[in-house]
Amino acid sequence: IMMPLYYTKEILTEEELYKLELVWMNIKNNNIHNYIEKKSNGELTDINSCFEWFKNLFFQRLYHVHPICRSMFESPQRESLFIHVFFSFIFTALEDTSAFNDRLFSLARAHCKRGVKACEYSIIGDVMVWTFKH
Repeated sequence: IMMPLYYTKEILTEEELYKLELVWMNIKNNNIHNYIEKKSNGELTDINSCFEWFKNLFFQRLYHVHPICRSMFESPQRESLFIHVFFSFIFTALEDTSAFNDRLFSLARAHCKRGVKACEYSIIGDVMVWTFKH
């Protein structure tokens, strides 16, 4: 499967930012309808939190569409750390765009040293959007 590549300079609206933060808060508070429904139906017996369910869904999709990146995440702990860092990075960036740019360039250099190609960033974005929709 080839994920679409794109680039945009569009800035998220206040409403979009609010919705993103609200969804993230609901994930952290185990308050996502799909999770609650699956948990109450007994479908998620080995999942203890909405965050864990979200993380698993994200990485299942990521490894399906881009299996070569599996080697970057050696353990479930690394996967969890990635998700936490990803969102704290996004929400911090929303408050200070100059700090965001500095941190973004630093992250890009670090990922480049690990062999990540620029075109792979959009895959992460697309998988994240897919995960939020599901």
